Amino acid sequence: MANVLAFDTLAYARRLKEAGVATAQAEAHAEAVRDAATEGVATKADIAGVENEVVGVKTEVAGVKTEVAHLKTEVAGVKTDVASVKSEVAHLKTDVADVKKDVSRLDGRLGRLEEKVETRAAKADLFKVALGVVVAQTTLTVALTVALIELIGGAR
Repeated sequence: MANVLAFDTLAYARRLKEAGVATAQAEAHAEAVRDAATEGVATKADIAGVENEVVGVKTEVAGVKTEVAHLKTEVAGVKTDVASVKSEVAHLKTDVADVKKDVSRLDGRLGRLEEKVETRAAKADLFKVALGVVVAQTTLTVALTVALIELIGGAR
């Protein structure tokens, strides 16, 4: 891009000539001053290009800000989910403790029921034995009575 600077090299070279500088040297000097003065000077096109780049960067920054806002929202949602999960875990721990208590209580009741069943089984066994003794005694009594009747009846 051509750098434009309001520098009149012809007028500058004339002044040098009027001061006694040779024409070739005055023109070379004027061109050197112009080159030095215009080197690195931004043109309107350069500035417009930079402005376009700035607009592009601002657009990208706005996009990044939007993404950051979305990420913040997601992080807040995740934090809420984590808090909810922690609350559920606490409830589950309480429920597990309650279940353990219930299992322990039921285990105790089961032990007492087993004792009752064993006691009733022992009573049933004892009843069977007692019934057997009664039947045996009754049988023996009947047999002795029959034998006594036969003995008394045969002695007459």
